[in-house]
Amino acid sequence: MNYTFIILGIILLVIIYVLYTVFTEKKTSLESSKSLASKEFKYADLKNPGSPKYYISIWLYVRTLPTTATSVWYIHDSSILVLGLYLDQSSNLYYKYGATGERQDIMAGFPLQRWTHVILSVDSNKLIDTYVDGKLMKSHTVPSSGLTQLSASSILYEAENSTSLLQAEIAGFERVPSVMDPKTAWQKYLAGNGGNVFSRFFKTWGISLVLTKDDVDQNALSFPS
Repeated sequence: MNYTFIILGIILLVIIYVLYTVFTEKKTSLESSKSLASKEFKYADLKNPGSPKYYISIWLYVRTLPTTATSVWYIHDSSILVLGLYLDQSSNLYYKYGATGERQDIMAGFPLQRWTHVILSVDSNKLIDTYVDGKLMKSHTVPSSGLTQLSASSILYEAENSTSLLQAEIAGFERVPSVMDPKTAWQKYLAGNGGNVFSRFFKTWGISLVLTKDDVDQNALSFPS
């Protein structure tokens, strides 16, 4: 029996567990895969609800355009709009923020009948970055005092109403209390919207262990191999 590989295997399992815990503990998965429909998520149930740095990621498959502008998701605090993602009848994707609903266009000609990945990232309630299919589309600095500070009483809503004006499927809907960056956005897009959490994790991360004696490699073990 090769006890060296057994020991390396145990160490590898411990490292995998630690890495998985560190890199996934802050994420709140809202929906894995379903039809877009009205639903609410209370910030009191999310991790680090008051963080001024966060991003919301969603995969969207639009079957047909809505007959009027409608939301994919939006956040309210005390019934006042904080931030929301919208698609209109002319296939314009945009977001709105603030009590007055300030609009910022993301892209025209949103693709139909294919999966598209959209991320809105907020930094310190001031800077909003938007990513589509892993590419940075726009950076916008919110004037004045910035976005409303979120709290445990804030609510994240999916879609407009029980039937939803937007006929679409969603996947990978998640909120993470940290800022998105271009490299990670691209990696998330390449990882796709399928697979379980472990397969997606190890598309990005890998581990290699090498046992040495007198600075000479004796055995090596890696995962994924």
